[in-house]
Amino acid sequence: MQEYLFAYGTLNPDLAPPEIADIVARFEFVRSGTVRGLLFDLGPYRGAVPDAESDRRICGNLYRVAGLESVIDRLDEYEGFRAGDPDRSLFVRSEVTVELAERSVDAQIYVYNGDISDLEPVN
Repeated sequence: MQEYLFAYGTLNPDLAPPEIADIVARFEFVRSGTVRGLLFDLGPYRGAVPDAESDRRICGNLYRVAGLESVIDRLDEYEGFRAGDPDRSLFVRSEVTVELAERSVDAQIYVYNGDISDLEPVN
């Protein structure tokens, strides 16, 4: 598993709620970057829907997470991702290409898994 995570909302250290603050505090900021796709405002949080063909960009931060595998279960729980039942998950963990100023990096991302048909992107 890549030890990089792309965060565009509450997984950023300055936005993390108490239940995951201890994990997020250990994230090592690499730099800001973008992922092609759409971003939606879902009220208390945002939801990203990556699309490699999109002209739109989701802005966020790339973090190196040493030992990501040791904390991924807690992150999955927070994001409502059920690996054994992805169809009933609020978010699905996936891999994306994060575009940085000087290079691209593959990273984990939490992708919104709900119906977006009536939503307008905020990006």
